[in-house]
Amino acid sequence: MFSWLKQKEKDLQSPAAKAVKIDQSRKTIEIVFENFKQRVSLIDSKTIRFRATNQEFFKVDLSWSVNPQILEEKISNKTDKTEQVSFSENQEHFFLETAELCLRVEKKSGLLEIRNQAQEVLNRDKQICFEQEAKSIKSSKFKVFKYANADEYYYGLGEKASSLEHRRKSFLNWNTDVGQHQRGSDPFHQTFPFMLSINPKTQNHYGIFLDNSFRSHFDFCQEHEEFYSFGADGGELDYYFFYSKNPKEIICAYTELTGRHALPPVWSLGYQQSRWSYENETKVRQLADNFQKHDLPLDAIYLDIDHLEKHRSFTIDRNAFPNFSGLIKDLLEQKNIKTITIVDPGIAKDLDYSVYREGLKKDYFIREQGKVFEGDVWAGKSVFPDFSQEEVQKWWGTLLHELVDFQVKGFWNDMNEPSVFLEEADCLKRTVSLGATAYRPDQ
Repeated sequence: MFSWLKQKEKDLQSPAAKAVKIDQSRKTIEIVFENFKQRVSLIDSKTIRFRATNQEFFKVDLSWSVNPQILEEKISNKTDKTEQVSFSENQEHFFLETAELCLRVEKKSGLLEIRNQAQEVLNRDKQICFEQEAKSIKSSKFKVFKYANADEYYYGLGEKASSLEHRRKSFLNWNTDVGQHQRGSDPFHQTFPFMLSINPKTQNHYGIFLDNSFRSHFDFCQEHEEFYSFGADGGELDYYFFYSKNPKEIICAYTELTGRHALPPVWSLGYQQSRWSYENETKVRQLADNFQKHDLPLDAIYLDIDHLEKHRSFTIDRNAFPNFSGLIKDLLEQKNIKTITIVDPGIAKDLDYSVYREGLKKDYFIREQGKVFEGDVWAGKSVFPDFSQEEVQKWWGTLLHELVDFQVKGFWNDMNEPSVFLEEADCLKRTVSLGATAYRPDQ
């Protein structure tokens, strides 16, 4: 891996600001340097957004994760006095201040220091680095180093094959279907580039959300004990900083921007039976009978790929499950057991398969360099819906209707990293087309 901290110190120095633009109505300061430009915005009294790029212009402000309406409402709030921002400067720094935070931006480098109103340092930059990437991506790698407080404990990043606390560990975010995972396997199935710092000594806690869809990296004092860092292999440096004395408030502020999961049905909190696999209808009925025989609670049974014809989503193997609708109805009405079926996004490349024909005709599948991307999954050679298109999302929903009519109560989204069968070394490079997943189509 490229070692950023081993570069010569002179290579890490940024020149003085060339131009400055302050927009008080949008609580934003933009600074242009020789090699990059940055924007610092106060979203509310406890939330800061930081953007930086070494390109000529910032990209269109669109996000896969942040709700644009919520973000705009917060930025344009002019009625709440607690949201008011003051701007000032001296010879070396710009200052932005809210009712909760004091932000200092160094003029010669753009480095940030964030304090609370008691003037306690919450977060401080060590360095912001860019490394030019391949021209075809039109972007660059970047990395942010921040000073680590000895009293901080680091959490977050979602599901990782590691302990909850992350100090002296580093992680790669690049959704990967790890078949034989064990403790320490990385990368893993999911990507949540959100970290939470807990400081029980000062009770000054904060969260950082890196809003970037490229392969990203978080290092919690493994490379250097005095610093932690995060970065990505492309795209813009775009992150949010959330502060509070109460960690719950940080999570609430983060999920307010990114969205919250709907409350699950009560039955989904009960015991659910799932394994690979129940190969026929008789096995499923025997399973339910045995749970009842031994007086064991059972709220749901999952049907894996063996209930599908040739492992193809939205089909039923009528030889193994001749009375599929009757099975689901009996489980529900006689034993109050809900059925959840597996749905894989890999669509078999076969003109005799109606889902493939329709998706191909309507150009619903991910493309790589103009050609429909293909990969091997359970159904064999397959193509993958481009869920970045709203029309494709609606189409996928219509495909689920028949299963809902059968009284299926839930769907198991499998292989949705998105995943393809590759050697492990290849999985670390990509799963589907980097070009297809890195940017939104409207950019």
